[in-house]
Amino acid sequence: MRTVYDISRKLSGKSTSSGKPVKSLNGDTLTSPKEQLERWSEHFKILTNGKLFESPP
Repeated sequence: MRTVYDISRKLSGKSTSSGKPVKSLNGDTLTSPKEQLERWSEHFKILTNGKLFESPP
């Protein structure tokens, strides 16, 4: 049923967003997609201690 629902939403042209707010480190809600992506990038840099990992060969 989910597939049918997704296809009908795409055909109707209606889009949905996740609707989940992203918060900055100081607790402010980030509204623009650019700010949210920058925050996610910052989040994952903190998780990996700033190290970039290479994909396995």
